Amino acid sequence: MINITLNGEKIQVKSDTSLFELVQTKKLNPDVIVIEHNRDIIPKAKWTEVAIKESDQIEIICFVGGG
Repeated sequence: MINITLNGEKIQVKSDTSLFELVQTKKLNPDVIVIEHNRDIIPKAKWTEVAIKESDQIEIICFVGGG
C-alpha cells in the first residue's frame, strides 16, 4: 500500500494503481469528472497509463449541471 492525498485527504491505495482504477474503486462516473495529478490535468485517454506513486496528490473534480 502507498499513501497519497486525494482531494485533500490522506488515503492508502494499492501500489501502481492507475488513475482509471482509482476512479473505478471510488465508483465515480468518468463522463463527469476531471483528474488533476500532481498539478497536471490528465486527459481521460491517459488514465490507464498513469500509475499512482507514493505521496502523489490527486484532485478529482466533478461537474454538476443545474439551472
